[in-house]
Amino acid sequence: MKNFVRKIPFPFVGYVLMLLGFICLGMFVYSMAIDGRWAPALGILVIAAFASCVGCFYVRALQISMTADGDGDGWILNNDPFQPDREQDGRELYLHRYR
Repeated sequence: MKNFVRKIPFPFVGYVLMLLGFICLGMFVYSMAIDGRWAPALGILVIAAFASCVGCFYVRALQISMTADGDGDGWILNNDPFQPDREQDGRELYLHRYR
């Protein structure tokens, strides 16, 4: 289960949820301006999207703190979605293979 949770790209999912939240926020404001009946549902969707976004970054922060405590199994985790996680002892592995 721990390996499955580690493979989920939480920062990327968080950024996508943030973009979805901003899109829903724009639709919510537009719906309020035209006195639409979709405004309450869109407002709830905005709150859910931003709360889920914060939750994704919070989970990654917990994962990073657990790896700093020594429970990371040799992995360095990043909060940047464009920078992949990498093994901590990659330099030793490189020197072992190619030198």
